[in-house]
Amino acid sequence: DEFEVTVHNSGTSDIYVPVLLIVQRLANPTGACPIVCDEDNVPTGIPIQLSKNWHASWEPPYGRFYTLLPVKALKASKYNIRCCYGFWGTLPSASHANLSLVGYDVHGTRWEQLAIGNWGETYTMDVDMGPSKRTITDIRMLMTKGKDEKKWQWSDAGWGGDWLNLRRTEDGKRVFPYQWKCAYLSHGPCLTNVEYNGWYGHRVISMSATVKTLRTDDYARTFTSLRFDFNDDVNFSNAHFFELGTAGYIVTPCIVYGNRDGLVKQFDVPKIEKNAPFLHRQEIEGSGPWWIGFPKQEQRNNRTWGKGWRGLIIRSFEASFSSKKYSNPSISFVNRCRGDNNPNLVCMLAPPKDLSSFVKGDWVSFDVEVVTFPREVNDYYGPNECFRDHLSKHPDSWTSLHREACGNDISVTIHSGGIVRNNYPLVIDMDGQGPVEFSIRGGCGAVPVQFIHVISSSYSLLQVIDGGNTVPIPQEVHGNDYWQSEYDPVSQTFSLCFNLTLDSLQSSEWIFNAIPIK
Repeated sequence: DEFEVTVHNSGTSDIYVPVLLIVQRLANPTGACPIVCDEDNVPTGIPIQLSKNWHASWEPPYGRFYTLLPVKALKASKYNIRCCYGFWGTLPSASHANLSLVGYDVHGTRWEQLAIGNWGETYTMDVDMGPSKRTITDIRMLMTKGKDEKKWQWSDAGWGGDWLNLRRTEDGKRVFPYQWKCAYLSHGPCLTNVEYNGWYGHRVISMSATVKTLRTDDYARTFTSLRFDFNDDVNFSNAHFFELGTAGYIVTPCIVYGNRDGLVKQFDVPKIEKNAPFLHRQEIEGSGPWWIGFPKQEQRNNRTWGKGWRGLIIRSFEASFSSKKYSNPSISFVNRCRGDNNPNLVCMLAPPKDLSSFVKGDWVSFDVEVVTFPREVNDYYGPNECFRDHLSKHPDSWTSLHREACGNDISVTIHSGGIVRNNYPLVIDMDGQGPVEFSIRGGCGAVPVQFIHVISSSYSLLQVIDGGNTVPIPQEVHGNDYWQSEYDPVSQTFSLCFNLTLDSLQSSEWIFNAIPIK
């Protein structure tokens, strides 16, 4: 959808005009992502706030888009508000927005809904712990056949997870989130970016987090960066920093974990009692990235469609407890079955085994990536041939996790003009006006590449091919619809993001330069 908006300013001062666009009967709200563009459909970087709902029986699905459009004195400005649904260019778009639960059986507070494409959610969060009492709720796949083996359907890779879950020794009560604030820095469509800040308890533990998802065509990935700082001494009877799992209908007959070098342990899990531990604060040896997964995961419910399995990649881990530094993560598994003793193991990122309390000044910081995979190649209907070939050779296998962990542990060399601030998703800080010349080794799927502190939105990214010639990224469909622009009013600079499909390239050369975008 495209909405043409013209705003006139008859005054003698520059102004920002508030605009609320209410779209009744939104084509499909699941992955809707509005983008403010200029009259030539070039993304401006002007932020836009989005709220949506499809639960209310008394009205059709709607979207509400709110923004402030700048207009010079004595001028008129023309804008196009474009709303992408399933695709941005040739790749499924990324989106992250507030989803209203008005009309749902159980009303909630802030419900965060992420999607890649527009055929069902890929990840949701109940950050205020309203209906679910869990930070992480739905976890789904991308481009996996759904009901009646049809395409473009919802899917299911299990339910539930959590961030910090700490119970005090003295009363056994959980320390809950307190005064969390949320900032939607980007709704998408190439790379979302939403920040959360607040505390657990009455400012006992400080929390800062960033959640992102990406535009891609192979499988779903959700990136979470978390840091917890302990502002007071806390004795705990049970604690973990991140959790994957909780759905009682899941059966996990096999668990695996490993590191950069490959598989460390694989367990065939027997029947064990409900809430019984299977592994307790086991440090994962070796170098990161580290990974944990549930291949051969099954569902014991009446849902026969769109099933897949989950994995967790720990891309970085640092902690300081009682002035002792830790650089390798520890994990626990506990059985959360519904009472039949079938294994339904929940994975927990846990404190080190020798720790029984936190003291003021302790902290932990880590980057994790939740991934979901189809079980076999016939379940996947996406266009990514490299992933399809991998699935055909390695169905329902831990090698998918290892491939993602190491394949996207990319190596970047800056030849001129920038500094690498983050490896994956790749963030490059411009040093001056450019150009930025760089090379990448590795990459799985559509790797996000974000340039920050860019002085103008009129930059483009080109691939350098044989002979030093350059070619544009071949992802455009409806004009200027393959990159993302965000404006930072504090630094008065832009960030521009692209997604590079690198599966078939061992290495590649790129140049980011001030070439006017047509």
